[in-house]
Amino acid sequence: MSNAISESTSRDAVARFNARLRLGRASQLACDGRLLEAEGILCLGGVTPDCPADLDLMARIRVRQARYEDARRFWRMAQRADGNRDHEECIQVLDQWLEYRHKLLVWRVKVAGWLILSIATFLALISYGFYFN
Repeated sequence: MSNAISESTSRDAVARFNARLRLGRASQLACDGRLLEAEGILCLGGVTPDCPADLDLMARIRVRQARYEDARRFWRMAQRADGNRDHEECIQVLDQWLEYRHKLLVWRVKVAGWLILSIATFLALISYGFYFN
């Protein structure tokens, strides 16, 4: 009986170790920009992971791939899996960043518009000056 318990405990320890090793390797690949390889390690056989740490890394990979809705979905799955509010905070930070990025884009378009209008006005004034001189 005790032999069966220690064998089961050993198997669990090896499984936990393998999961941590897999997560570490996927993290390393993601940091190196090898996102598809990292995703392949996390989603063995095309199956979505169920471990919150794996889901969190998948969300971060999706952000780097500009797949923001998928990132939100993975963070929500991670939050349901472990009840940790940090995942909700990640979603909020992502939303704030996307809003900032949108505002920056709008600002750049406005500046470009004003610049084009200014140049056109300047050229019109120069042409007008040459025309009437």
